[in-house]
Amino acid sequence: MVTIQLTRGMISYPQGTKGLIKVEANDDITIEELLIKANINLKEVGMVLRDQKKIDLNEKVNKDDYLHILPVICGG
Repeated sequence: MVTIQLTRGMISYPQGTKGLIKVEANDDITIEELLIKANINLKEVGMVLRDQKKIDLNEKVNKDDYLHILPVICGG
């Protein structure tokens, strides 16, 4: 089971999650596919961290991953 922690700045949490989502996933699924499965809007994903290191959306999920999703940040 993969745990996804969303940051409070995310516009649209999947309903009823309070920012923490657990998703059943096998090792042949990518991070992007996992986020879609968890109903997370990819347009709001600025960065994904695993073990406090940035990873790409095309990387494979590991069993028992804990992923932290950071939102897109704009400013000037």
